[in-house]
Amino acid sequence: MALDLSSATHQYSSRPPDERFPSWEAFSSHLAARKVDSRVYTGPVKHLTVVEHPDQGLALQVGKAAQLPMSHFAFGQVASLASAPAEYLRKLPTDLAVQNLNWGLAHGDEKFDGGDAKLMATAGNLRAVTSTSYGRVWDAEVDKGLRVLNERLRGVLRPAPTWDGNVSLFAGDRDAFWCLVDGGSVIEEPGGFGHRPSALHRGVMVRNSETGHAALEFLLFWFRVICGNLIIHDGSIFASVRLVHRRLVAERLAQADTAGMVSNYLNSATTRDLDIIGKAQRFLLPEPKEEQVDFLRARKFTASESANIIEMARSEEGDSRTLWQVVQGGTALARSMPYAEDSADLSRRVTSLIKLAA
Repeated sequence: MALDLSSATHQYSSRPPDERFPSWEAFSSHLAARKVDSRVYTGPVKHLTVVEHPDQGLALQVGKAAQLPMSHFAFGQVASLASAPAEYLRKLPTDLAVQNLNWGLAHGDEKFDGGDAKLMATAGNLRAVTSTSYGRVWDAEVDKGLRVLNERLRGVLRPAPTWDGNVSLFAGDRDAFWCLVDGGSVIEEPGGFGHRPSALHRGVMVRNSETGHAALEFLLFWFRVICGNLIIHDGSIFASVRLVHRRLVAERLAQADTAGMVSNYLNSATTRDLDIIGKAQRFLLPEPKEEQVDFLRARKFTASESANIIEMARSEEGDSRTLWQVVQGGTALARSMPYAEDSADLSRRVTSLIKLAA
């Protein structure tokens, strides 16, 4: 699933405690130590066998070199390599799961070119099984690049604090996620908008997987407020980049000035976005309320949503005559909704109206 403005709050709501971090420094130290503790093996799939580990369930035997207990994600990759359903295997007695996996590894079709696989283990535990053409980009290297980016921006980016006492940085056994913002407000309640901040702030979301779970993605956006549960209000995406982990991608990233590219996007976006906002403020809607409701209904808002958005715009902005006022009314309505998923969905649909003024 591609990154969007709801990705940060999804990370906040779904990550377990051991994948959350109290600071960027703690997060960076974790990623750097994980890379140092990691080893990569390459060799024929036919030399791989699954064995029972005395303490940690199933493990992958790599020839005579190593016996690697498998993470939940790596087990799924091994099962896929053996052409066996992982969820079914997890329900079997251990000895039957071992037999099924080893038969599949020995007799299955070659999944990878040349019949070789690339394994990655951290602290002696298997985390990834990929093809040899997989271009691994280490989470620690992505993090280092973001710190270079922040230096170029004179240190204005920072992770947003969250309501659980941590920050908007997450890392598990399969991927890592960054949400960095330039300023912004963290409010205690989604409806507590008495201060009505008007400044726009820049943000960067990044997701990477060094295990083959997902591509390397950058999402650049502006926003007015980010909540402690990482819901982004009055936000708009102005650039996105997606890099699939194919062969040599790491080398290309090392040669390219990725930090410079993102820095240029962020610096140039402010002028462009202020121009769009100005156009939205001059974009006039029909005068009667009924026609304004019809305007929104024609853009896939329900009758109830449309009427409530117009009413909220008049309450919050004093009128619903311009596109900008209607967008502000819609995001205010989204903030008043009790469920985060509903709020994020309406906010996304409302802010997309800004494109009408682009």
